[in-house]
Amino acid sequence: MNLLGIKAQFDDAIVARMVELSKRLNQLAIKPRSRTKSPKLDTIDFVGKQEVSKLVNALSMIDKQFDDWISLQKDYRELLKSVTVDKVEILTRHKST
Repeated sequence: MNLLGIKAQFDDAIVARMVELSKRLNQLAIKPRSRTKSPKLDTIDFVGKQEVSKLVNALSMIDKQFDDWISLQKDYRELLKSVTVDKVEILTRHKST
């Protein structure tokens, strides 16, 4: 995060919690059968395939799995927010109409 200009302070407990949350998120990840279909999309680059996989994953989850995934994402976000020194702001460009 520091490389992106986001000042953050990590300790072993935070890193361990991040690893734990990542593992739990991966447990809810796409099933191998779905992954094998993704590479067949030759016209889509790697990042595009990842996004397609995320969409398929979200659509294939039952509601309980999706609720668990959302909860874990919120926990991960709160953890990231807890280690940042300053509030993170993203500058966006808006088209004026």
